[in-house]
Amino acid sequence: MANFKTFKADILNTSETNATKVKATLYQRYNPDGIMEMRIDSEYEVAKVKHKTVFINNREGQWQLTPTTAIKMEFQEALTIMAQQAATGVKKGELTPGTYSLSETAMNDKSYWVVKAVVSEDVQKKVQEALESSPLMQEMRKRTPSLKSIPFPSVTLYRIGKEDSIIYSTQQYDDDGNRISDVTYESVQINLPLADDIFAIPQNLKRKVARTRNDYATMMAETR
Repeated sequence: MANFKTFKADILNTSETNATKVKATLYQRYNPDGIMEMRIDSEYEVAKVKHKTVFINNREGQWQLTPTTAIKMEFQEALTIMAQQAATGVKKGELTPGTYSLSETAMNDKSYWVVKAVVSEDVQKKVQEALESSPLMQEMRKRTPSLKSIPFPSVTLYRIGKEDSIIYSTQQYDDDGNRISDVTYESVQINLPLADDIFAIPQNLKRKVARTRNDYATMMAETR
């Protein structure tokens, strides 16, 4: 990643697995003391109902904002937990991770590197089995019976700016070449002024602390 102090971008995250599209605006600020602050404003639709969420990572911790409440999340996020659980089955030297290749492309008068990462079948199978059997996935299925399996990608394509080293898009595909997800960064701005209140918790919100995912689910349900 290029050396910069602030970053802003519009993100379109498309998941083919669960047929969802998330539009978001990302703000990041890297402070001189090494603290990184981040805010993500997201919009998405589920069952024809539109939702808006705000996530903030600041000096106080990680927060999910609702119209009336700021929930401090003192637990690991789902994907982090699943990644750790899956990693326990993929020991160093036990499996062959995969291969990488590099090519070039150009879009809208901008040059990019394209990195293709192909995961080996043994790693893919091992991780997929670990994800599906993880306690967290079982809990998620109890809460959402219609939740589809999360396929572990066999191929990932990264489009990286040659001049700024920013990853502008990440596309993931399954074994049959079907696209699983597509994350694209647009309207990227670097080293722009970002006000302190972007990363601050509004004073009019009631603060709560979620120490477990069950706490978090209950608090979110209370706000609906």
